[in-house]
Amino acid sequence: MREIVLFGRDVLREKCRPLEPGKDDVLLQVLLRDMKRILAGHDGLGLAGPQAGEAVCVFIAGEDTGLPLGGHTVFVNPGIELFGPVIRGEEGCLSFPGVYADVERSQGVRVKAFDEHWAPFTLDITGLGARLVQHEYDHLGGILLVDRMGALKRRLLRNRLRKIREESC
Repeated sequence: MREIVLFGRDVLREKCRPLEPGKDDVLLQVLLRDMKRILAGHDGLGLAGPQAGEAVCVFIAGEDTGLPLGGHTVFVNPGIELFGPVIRGEEGCLSFPGVYADVERSQGVRVKAFDEHWAPFTLDITGLGARLVQHEYDHLGGILLVDRMGALKRRLLRNRLRKIREESC
């Protein structure tokens, strides 16, 4: 049974591979089921494939977040374009329990992706929804919350990060 992957595991640093219709249908459905279960058991807004142990291009948003995501909670093989001013805001990550940092993100994002049935869609999202999409999209490229922190914040969290890394092995 899949569990949340913590900082320190190699899969979080991998560049994810796109999923292929037909070839990856079973993997996608099983992975989405597991990801939804994992996310429901944690206090998070979203979860990416690597956080469930699979280096594939998919992320989900919690169904009850209330975010304006046009009814979409599954993003397969997403691509994004950023727009609007850059805004600093606090973020956490399920792979870094108890760690929060101010991160700069664009106010808006246009995301093109497929849903769980391979139907394409495009959304323009702003605010917290845009922050969620950018954060989860980072995971698909092996970019983590710690990479978006300033050097001082990383130094201050050094012991906490070391503890999480040790727990993950």
